[in-house]
Amino acid sequence: MVLANLIRETKRPLRIAIIDPSPHAPLGVAYSTPCPEHLLNVPADRMGAFADNPKGFFEWLQSGNSPIGPNDFAPRMLYGEYLRGIFEEALRQAEKKNISVTRISAEVRDVTPGTPLQLKTSTGETLAAASIVLCTGNYFSAFAPPGRRHITDVWHFDAAALAQEAPPGLPVVLIGTGLTAVDVLCSLEQSGWQGNIIAVSRHGTFPRPHLETKAPEWPQDAWNATRASLHLSQLFRAIRQQVKVAAAQQVPWQKVFDSLRPHTSRLWQSLPVADQRRVFARYMTLWNIHRHRMPAGAERMINAMKQEGRLTLQSGRVVKVEEQDACVIVRYRSGTQETTLRAALAFDCTGPRTQQLPPLVQRLVEHGLVARAANGVGLALDAQMKASPSIYAIGSMAVGMLLESTAVPTLREQAQAVAAALA
Repeated sequence: MVLANLIRETKRPLRIAIIDPSPHAPLGVAYSTPCPEHLLNVPADRMGAFADNPKGFFEWLQSGNSPIGPNDFAPRMLYGEYLRGIFEEALRQAEKKNISVTRISAEVRDVTPGTPLQLKTSTGETLAAASIVLCTGNYFSAFAPPGRRHITDVWHFDAAALAQEAPPGLPVVLIGTGLTAVDVLCSLEQSGWQGNIIAVSRHGTFPRPHLETKAPEWPQDAWNATRASLHLSQLFRAIRQQVKVAAAQQVPWQKVFDSLRPHTSRLWQSLPVADQRRVFARYMTLWNIHRHRMPAGAERMINAMKQEGRLTLQSGRVVKVEEQDACVIVRYRSGTQETTLRAALAFDCTGPRTQQLPPLVQRLVEHGLVARAANGVGLALDAQMKASPSIYAIGSMAVGMLLESTAVPTLREQAQAVAAALA
């Protein structure tokens, strides 16, 4: 998105390098999944990649005569095709504008301060850069070293083959119960896995569902009177009150949360830093399961698996995962009690580590090139997404500043702001 916006905006020749070691570039993890059961988490008509055309993705679907409706949750692999088309068109436009775009399959290991900045890559190359944009996406740090039966890349495994090879009688264990775990359950169900599944997380709860049927919208201006500078308890009370008033008018709570989105950053930034830290320490799961919901079809699947006795949830903190002979040993602690599970397969579904910095970004902090946000999560950024005069960051690096910073409707606005500043 940053690349496409920058090529649109610039009026002069540029040299741009895209440095990414991932085999899934340029789609990233989310949209390179080959599974049609893995769905977007935002309706199709709100997933356009450009801020000036929010319906762009839905229009692209219509151009291909897709049966997917504007309020449907499309397969993520289709969104990957849409992004690939945007990327390829950006490269064509770059050539016409005499803009050089180089793709480098490597990891940036360090950045040396100076003018220009010196980027050192995993291949031993050094690059000079006038500006850097950190588009690192979500940071996934594996719970333990991956193996044949301990799977950390949970979007690119052969579910059918693993199901056939799994030792009989042993369950599958999911570590985490967020949207990542929902993806894995969809893949296992599609593969025909009939064995038991145990999902372990600290809170033992799945995300709440999106609405299955159309419901009245809750007005966004209902939040205009919610003043800034509230404390956390007052903000919680305001949200509960909105939900109560909406329920009296037959409007589901999901619509109240959707109406909150344009106001989230304003209200978040008005909270005292101590309250922001409390949210990250204690309440992120509560926020995420209501704000980042799963498709209604996934909820039906999960409920059916529970009723059949194939899926059970356990509350606890996983402390160790290790492969042993033909199985995986998973140990988790609940209170003072430790439980050991023998599993045919274990999937790391703990999701992105938004409260941790990727190794490169941590080194930038150590060099004094950027600073952590005051609440300790992500980076301190200005309105143009600048972390320093020559370093920009979007996405998960802005979670501390904005709270909501990983969904496409937010990312496209950030990409446009960064491209405009650079151009």
